[in-house]
Amino acid sequence: MNQKNYGMKMTEEDIKAKIAENKQRLARQQERTKELKESMERNRTDIKQLEYTLQKLKRSRLKNKPRSFIKRQDVSAFFIRISHFYDYLKCRLPNPLCYVRFCLILNARYCFESRSKTAGHRLLSPATILGYFKREMGELEML
Repeated sequence: MNQKNYGMKMTEEDIKAKIAENKQRLARQQERTKELKESMERNRTDIKQLEYTLQKLKRSRLKNKPRSFIKRQDVSAFFIRISHFYDYLKCRLPNPLCYVRFCLILNARYCFESRSKTAGHRLLSPATILGYFKREMGELEML
């Protein structure tokens, strides 16, 4: 029976075992610290992006000017241009906006005419705008 001794009764083997145990504990703590720092940095970035998005949404609402209207036939060309602009921003900004927040800002600034001619569906919803944008970005990444 291998019983651990503590305090003044510790032997060399007990000390070696305690050193190994403490090294393992330290390694786990360092890993958790690293993960926590990465998580904290992601949260900082997320907060900055959310604050920027909120600022842009408030500004577009306070200007009291009508949103620009994009006709059905121009929607595809618009998303091609805006996806190139997003790529440009990604290269220039240290922490570019994620797709969802970028599309929220687009929705605040522009009205997109829907292809559907059913009543109540004259304009694209924010979710549809996100889908169009993601599809265009996917096509760009394939090139």
